[in-house]
Amino acid sequence: DGHGDGHGGGHGDGDGRGDYDNRSINSYGNINEPNEVLNVKKVKHFKLKKFKSHLDYCKTTRNVTLLKYHDLALIINVIQISVIIVSTAITFFETIRDEANISDDSQRLITVSLSTYIALVVAISRFLKFDEKKEHFSKLSEKWNQIINKMRGMQHEVESLDSYNLSPGEMKTHIYKILDPKYRENISVIDNDTDNLLNMNEKTYYRNMLMNMRLDDQILDRHDTLFCVYKRLQNTFGFASN
Repeated sequence: DGHGDGHGGGHGDGDGRGDYDNRSINSYGNINEPNEVLNVKKVKHFKLKKFKSHLDYCKTTRNVTLLKYHDLALIINVIQISVIIVSTAITFFETIRDEANISDDSQRLITVSLSTYIALVVAISRFLKFDEKKEHFSKLSEKWNQIINKMRGMQHEVESLDSYNLSPGEMKTHIYKILDPKYRENISVIDNDTDNLLNMNEKTYYRNMLMNMRLDDQILDRHDTLFCVYKRLQNTFGFASN
């Protein structure tokens, strides 16, 4: 990454940031700790920052592939259920033909129409390769899951490093050993596989869907927080329930 060694005040990591952003000082721990400890914590914080952004990207892309997988599964289920229903209808009309006084021409027309529907939807399904695409997205989401699990393990190892027994330079050395650069190559390979299966319109559509789902989740969390506050305040003297 072209980072400095962080000595003497924690200098920047090659991206033009310069000195570490003191606005995030509260995230490093006790501001009254020795400068050396704070500098070590800053190193850990900024090294993990980019890594976490890569991890978030993997999670988002994995969720996009899962949404596409579930859409394909829904289409396949609809086709299969409709074929079952239509096949049952054909058998039903053949069974009641004599009792219902259905003419041979009407019976033939109904049977041919329903059989044509079955042949048509099955042919369309095979032509568009819904089953194959579903299998591809299933394997693709599993690949994303594997790399996400590995990256979570790497993140946990870095977060577990003791900031009190290491210098900034030693902290960077340990982090470089844990955050194997090969993970970026793995992301690139799986990302190319994803691009081959999803076009830009589909990516945009599913990312918008994910964003709306996150907004809904945040709204629910907010409502839950407000409800908990309301329950706590109910027993407060002079609290207006409205």
